[in-house]
Amino acid sequence: MTNLPKPEPLTASQVEELGEEYLQLESDIAFIKESATKEISSLATRSEEIRNKLIDQVGRYGGAHAEKSKLLYGLKLEVMGTFGMSSTVDAAAVEEFRLALVEEKQPRLLKMFFEKTIRWTLAPQASILVRVAHQAGKLPDKLFMLFAKCTVSKPQSPRLVVRPREKAAAAAS
Repeated sequence: MTNLPKPEPLTASQVEELGEEYLQLESDIAFIKESATKEISSLATRSEEIRNKLIDQVGRYGGAHAEKSKLLYGLKLEVMGTFGMSSTVDAAAVEEFRLALVEEKQPRLLKMFFEKTIRWTLAPQASILVRVAHQAGKLPDKLFMLFAKCTVSKPQSPRLVVRPREKAAAAAS
């Protein structure tokens, strides 16, 4: 342990001076935060408006780029929109489909369509096998319709990328 000199206590005028400075700094910080929040909110609102307009325009008028993506070209920039879907498996519908297969005494199909875990899930190849079985007449329409309820698709929020045009950038080189 080193013997550092003990700091001298502040005088009443020093306490007053530091206290006033502290209060002023806290007030300045609060003002800057409030101003920045208002400015950011305004910018974010405008950014969202532009994003929505670009997504709409890319969706309507963009040229095909890649699967689920379209490009809209400016002079120096291009805007790419990606419009995806996500699919989830509805566990209740899967169970209803499984029980219907059991009720219809279809153990072979049951083994083909499902993998057993703690809960029932569809095998990765189930949709292909169900279609084939249905087309071959081995899976009644009722069961085919129950299977259709097992997967729920919903649109994902479109993604937007604004970047320099690849051809414009290459031409400038």
